[in-house]
Amino acid sequence: MNDMVVEMKKFFDKYWNEYSLILGIALVFDPRYKFAFVDWAFRKIVLLDPLAYDMSLRVKNALVRLFLVYKTMDANGIEASTPSFSYTGPAELEEFSTFDSAMLIDRYGKSQLDYYLEKPKLPFDDKYRQFDVLAYWRQNGSKYPDVARMAKDVLSIPVSTVASESTFSVGGRVIDKYRSKLLPSNL
Repeated sequence: MNDMVVEMKKFFDKYWNEYSLILGIALVFDPRYKFAFVDWAFRKIVLLDPLAYDMSLRVKNALVRLFLVYKTMDANGIEASTPSFSYTGPAELEEFSTFDSAMLIDRYGKSQLDYYLEKPKLPFDDKYRQFDVLAYWRQNGSKYPDVARMAKDVLSIPVSTVASESTFSVGGRVIDKYRSKLLPSNL
């Protein structure tokens, strides 16, 4: 019995040590959870505070790195260039105004991401149980434009790891018991 427990523990540790950062980031974009759920879930899964802290920190660092990438891109996903100024006429001042408003950190030392994360979480009650996260980001896109673009992109990543062509192939069953946890209506 002890050997079986040791083997199961190895499998469990391997599985949870290879968690997907993108799923942790996706949870942060749900205003009912943010980082609180990520921290709680890792503590519950690994049972060791230092390891849970490291896993949460990896998600936070990945989110910040992703935010920095999005800050350097315009709304169309094209890398923005930093303008050089030689004359400060009306066109250049307008260009500077656009550049200044797109700066990563505002005059208080906070980014859009900081403001979103500092805002209180929405309560997880009956009012928000059937909450539409994408609708939230459509409504709040003007407050946090770069964070909203990130949320839209991250939340649109398919959850399944099986390609749809192979899922519905006549060659055989591709979705096994580990990949069949989605509702049939979502496939």
